[in-house]
Amino acid sequence: MPITDLQRRLREIGRIRQGEQRTSSNGKTYPAALDTFRLTSPHRPAIDAAAAQWGGTVTPWQSPAGPQWQVTLAEPAVPVIVPSADLAFSQWYELWTGGGCQRRCDSTIEYIGDQPCQCDPGARDCQPTTRLSVMLPTVPGFGLWRVESHGYNAAAELAGVVAIAGAFADRGRYLEATLRLEQRAVKRPDKDGKPVTQRFVVTVLDLGLGPMELVAGGAATAPVHPLESVPDGRSVEAQARPSLTPVLDPGLAAPSVRDQLTSLEGRTTKPPKVDLPPTGIDPLTGEVTEPPDRAPEPAPDDEGKGMAPPPSTTDPEAARRRVMAEAKRTWPDADTVTREGFRHALGIIATYTPRQLAGEPAVASVAHMTLEERLKLSTLMADVRNGQMLLEKLEDDAEGHARYRAQVKGGSRIAVVTRKAVDDWDVVVHNREEAG
Repeated sequence: MPITDLQRRLREIGRIRQGEQRTSSNGKTYPAALDTFRLTSPHRPAIDAAAAQWGGTVTPWQSPAGPQWQVTLAEPAVPVIVPSADLAFSQWYELWTGGGCQRRCDSTIEYIGDQPCQCDPGARDCQPTTRLSVMLPTVPGFGLWRVESHGYNAAAELAGVVAIAGAFADRGRYLEATLRLEQRAVKRPDKDGKPVTQRFVVTVLDLGLGPMELVAGGAATAPVHPLESVPDGRSVEAQARPSLTPVLDPGLAAPSVRDQLTSLEGRTTKPPKVDLPPTGIDPLTGEVTEPPDRAPEPAPDDEGKGMAPPPSTTDPEAARRRVMAEAKRTWPDADTVTREGFRHALGIIATYTPRQLAGEPAVASVAHMTLEERLKLSTLMADVRNGQMLLEKLEDDAEGHARYRAQVKGGSRIAVVTRKAVDDWDVVVHNREEAG
């Protein structure tokens, strides 16, 4: 049984890069695009093998992480294998500075600061960042090579191809693919309205299959050998690829209508359908959607066997996703800023008492909460939906800080929280009579 809160991954052998740093005549460095890929890795045997197959000269390279080896390939394309999508692919809007990644956003939520997206959709500060990890089947070493692109075309096109390849990989069928750099050009008007040709390079992942081959189940599976030539003039890859010859199986012929009716004679009908009470668990994902009113679950039997709890109560990442889903259900008509304001205020309420006892400040950001605090926040949002807790937005204070008031239905105490910053809040708790 693996640890449930660890994300599985394979080690990274190296990077597949589309450019390099060059030095100008005045001694300054600048990035320059390449016509072929540049492979970098701290493992020289892998770089030597790549140079032997696709050409290029191996040289040492001083990377930010330490000494490595590099080779700029002579061949324009590289055969690869794409693993399942959860190991191979990610896309974010990101903003990087000299201090590292400052924002990582999915166009709605900015996850580093746990806040709404900070960009203007029409003029984003962040760049689309696509990371694709592939295997090089003819290079020694079991692991992944990462490709990173910041272009719009790669972001839009790679996602679809990876989805198809990943679907086959999830079923144990790894498709052959080719990774290459494609030169493109478009004409766009300049500031004076004159058409200007812009040339750029796009990272392309080509499965090498037509639509009919995909429908047939992806006849081409990943080779585990070099693509060397053989005496008959074809490559090993070509010989290994099975042909698609349809064969009629007489055993698949459907029985006649008479035979089907005869087989139904004497068969009893199914018992009537019984509506089961709601469980509060999504049948597709296993996530808790609404805590049902039910008796406590039975204790495990003598052998210690019992029902496994849903992932959202044991996995911190699943609990975080549950908090985000609960927020949308609790305030479905609110815009993102308003909804996040309510969620942050309720986060302060959820973490205030236990952290005060521990001598720590309450936190609003779900990224800084423990698993228990995330579960408590989800429960409070369910109480707001069910009318068991009252949460309302007050007028901002004199300095323009947002203020919220929370009270348990029928309770005698009221909490007023004021937002100074993301995780800097003032909390005042008093009796209802004192509040007037």
